[in-house]
Formats: sequence, C-alpha cells, structure tokens
Amino acid sequence: MTRTAVLVLSLSLGAAAMAEVYKWTDAQGQVHYGEKPGGKGARNVTLPAPRPKGAARADDARRRLEKIKRWGDARQKERLAEQRRKAEQKQRKAELDRRCLQLKNDLADMQQGGVAWYRVDEAGQRHFYSDREVEARKAVLRHDIERNCR
Repeated sequence: MTRTAVLVLSLSLGAAAMAEVYKWTDAQGQVHYGEKPGGKGARNVTLPAPRPKGAARADDARRRLEKIKRWGDARQKERLAEQRRKAEQKQRKAELDRRCLQLKNDLADMQQGGVAWYRVDEAGQRHFYSDREVEARKAVLRHDIERNCR
C-alpha cells in the first residue's frame, strides 16, 4: 500500500512538473500565461528546467563571494591610493617647510647687516653686492616668504 501511494505521488508530481503552459495576448495587448489556452493565438511555452536547489544556492553564494572579493579588491586599491596621496602630500609639505625656513634664515642674515654680500663668478672672482642689490635681494626674499610660507 505504501509503495503504491509513493508511486502515485511521484507520478503526480512529475505530471505537475510537466504540465503545459500557454502564452497569449489579449485585445488590450496584455500578455497572459495559463495551463489552458485562454485566447486566440495561444501557444505552448517551454519553461526552463528548474535548477536543483543546492546548485542554485551554491551559484548564488559563489556570485556573492565574487562580488565581495571584487569590492574588497577595489577598496584595497582605494586605500593604497589614499596612502600614496597622503605620503606625497606630507613630503611636499616637508619640502615647503624646509624651503620656507631657508628663505627666512637668508632674510634674517641679510637684515642683520655688518656682512658684505657677494656672488662668485665662473672664474672664481667675488663680486660684492651694492646696497641697492642687497635691498632688492631682501625684497625678493620677503616676496618669496609671503608666497610660500603660510
């Protein structure tokens, strides 16, 4: 008896899975689906075979893991780019601070006075600056300090 019930049940499930599905469009242009043809022009539709439940879940899980990995990789690239940008910014600031300190020290030395300022030419000869050249150089230093030191 039990065997017969199992056999009848399995056959009925198989028949339900194999049931025909029809597709048709009504006068208003609306598409319908049903187990029986419901209108003029109804045609039999072949449905795709359902995937086993375990396979669907495994595919979904695999896709989710791939998506998470891609997101993680993209986030890691963003972090590395941000770290590089901050390191470059820190290096530029340190260079600017060093340059600013040098400009301020040069101006302080020139303002102190009592020193004869000169330049050396290609032949190794010293050419001393006039008072006007010293003042012009101080003006250039002040301008550079205003522009570069904040």
